[in-house]
Amino acid sequence: MVGAAVAVFIGLILFAGPYFRSFDEAKYLGIGYSMLAGDGPRTVFGAVFTPHSPLWPIVLAAPDVWFGIDPFAWGQFLDAIAGAGVLLLVGWFGARIRPLVGALAVVAYLATPYLQDLTRTARLDVPIAFLVLAYLAVGMDAVRRDSIPRAIAAGVLVAIAFLVKEIALPVAPVPFLFAILIGRPFAAIARLAAATALVAAVGTAWWFVLFASYTHQVYRLGASDRLLVPLYAGVAILVAVGLAAPWLASRPTARRAAARIGRVVPSSVAPRSRQILAWCLAASWFAAFVVFFDRNSELKGVGLVSLGQYRLYLDTWLPSVGLPLIGAIGLGVFVAFVVRQRLGRDAAAWFDGIVLSLVCSAPLVMLVIAVGEPPRNYLAQIGLLLVLAATGWIGAAIALARQRRSAGLAVGLAAAWRWSPSDWGPIDPERPATGTAGPAAREPSGARPASGRLGLGLVGLLIVALVVSSTALAVNAVRTRQGPPGDAKGQAVAATAAWIEANIPAGAKIGFGSYLGYETAVDLAGRNPLVQIRQSLAVVDPTSPLGLASFKGPPVDDWLAVDTSRREREFYVFRARDFARSVIATKIAYYVHLTGPNTSVPALLAALRPEHGFTLLTSGSFESVNASGRPVVAGLSVFAVDPAKVDFTGAPVAMSPSALDRLTGLLADDPATTPATAAALRSRAVTYPDPAAAATFLDRLRARAGA
Repeated sequence: MVGAAVAVFIGLILFAGPYFRSFDEAKYLGIGYSMLAGDGPRTVFGAVFTPHSPLWPIVLAAPDVWFGIDPFAWGQFLDAIAGAGVLLLVGWFGARIRPLVGALAVVAYLATPYLQDLTRTARLDVPIAFLVLAYLAVGMDAVRRDSIPRAIAAGVLVAIAFLVKEIALPVAPVPFLFAILIGRPFAAIARLAAATALVAAVGTAWWFVLFASYTHQVYRLGASDRLLVPLYAGVAILVAVGLAAPWLASRPTARRAAARIGRVVPSSVAPRSRQILAWCLAASWFAAFVVFFDRNSELKGVGLVSLGQYRLYLDTWLPSVGLPLIGAIGLGVFVAFVVRQRLGRDAAAWFDGIVLSLVCSAPLVMLVIAVGEPPRNYLAQIGLLLVLAATGWIGAAIALARQRRSAGLAVGLAAAWRWSPSDWGPIDPERPATGTAGPAAREPSGARPASGRLGLGLVGLLIVALVVSSTALAVNAVRTRQGPPGDAKGQAVAATAAWIEANIPAGAKIGFGSYLGYETAVDLAGRNPLVQIRQSLAVVDPTSPLGLASFKGPPVDDWLAVDTSRREREFYVFRARDFARSVIATKIAYYVHLTGPNTSVPALLAALRPEHGFTLLTSGSFESVNASGRPVVAGLSVFAVDPAKVDFTGAPVAMSPSALDRLTGLLADDPATTPATAAALRSRAVTYPDPAAAATFLDRLRARAGA
């Protein structure tokens, strides 16, 4: 069943074709070219890029530089392998509990087009999800088997995963917490952890050194790079102690201490103490990351949890099926914890290991939601959550089937508590690492024998689910099938590059906005000097002159253009003074502003007029239809720039209707909004492209303005 699901997944990728290059793909490719040219981690616009290591950019660019292979096709090939790997690993984790669980989890993941959509790109999100799941699988198997080679392999995987994207870090301790849960000796755990840590530290050291050379800081810690040597010295000491732990534990003093502890702590209490220790360590890891992430500068002081932000996030990424989907998964997870009481010890241990993974990485998911980033940052966690949900769904189905007279799920849940161990036992034919016995040889008195018809029924339901999932995925593939030059974005990028090559002389300096800037510039690199003059971010401030302020910055009264972002209280903005200063300082002769559905701030076009130093040379509009049947429009505008005239004094604040709608709603509901703020916004804000649309939204501020 898992193989069939993966075959459908790959087959529909081949049918639908890859998406047109994205912002991240083009950006990473430029960084890869720069690294291989010996110029360091620089984008096509010359900026040093240090948020992530350049490993994935190098992987993308190397085949093109060395062999002339299309880098986007190469990256899409790697993503396809990684996508199939994600499904296989989700099935593998589910099969540790019960084979049907793995199959259903994979089928459920197959039903979500999001994974396949990402797999049709050359982005790093699917590879990092695969690497995270692979690290967990290899690491947990290493501690279960007490295998140093597997621990070394886990170190290689976590090092590569961290270098691809550091979101792998939250799950780093999970295999060793799992080892505590299943009763591995502490000395053995220390040795395995030391082997993994040694390989991971050596494998990632080059990036920490490179990052420090550019920033003089420790990567992601923000501390001075002078701390780097003591940190690595501490790691070396811990690794040495960990590798020597079995030898140290065999010393007479250690054996006598262990014997005294054994006399004080009853053997029946020890397993429970280990469980408490493992969960307390997981809770501490969770709390530490919550505190660390809560200080993230991207939160702009709002914090990790905001109900308004969660609502916006659901409306953005799950607009129509959000609550039903969350309810179905949530109910499945709830039932899974009921089912867990009847799992054999080996299966229950794997179940708990999955829960540990989700607990340790939950702060990452919270941060992603809080900053409005897409779900692509927690694809591995979605897969593991589906394993738990599938456990509950199958458990509920079995309980309901066996309670033919039940009136609803409540009776079925009650029946789940009465399942015998033989109904739901260990699936590993080998003796578990905990030393527990395998499935009971015979059922306890009064237990119902397993029903062949029930098993066939579950398999039949699974086949139906596979057909439904495959159909849903096929419909999405048909709707989003790509052909050259791709969707509206691809058409806009191709038209822009062609126009520039035909009309702008080589060597003339060109400025780009943010939207589609990297996608276009990567084709022009080397022909023209390129810079990016992009938007910044502002946060709602009810006391600021126009209701928006730079985070922790002074009041701003010269916003030029405003659009919504993925966060409720944050907006994309161009400031008049900063934009003019950048245009003059970079000495650009042309400015290219491409617009689309997000991150483009199309309202800036209201200010790019001849009296402000911008003369329109060409424009165009390109349209396609997205998977929902809605039109997607990308716009192209190319301007000649006269630096002597660049001045936006007295220009109105141009906003998209959605931005003015959100901003006025937030200000009208905030008692701290001052009359001066409301009056200034009402007098200076206009909507683009239809100025008349502003009146409806600005009327909300009438009372605040004292009118």
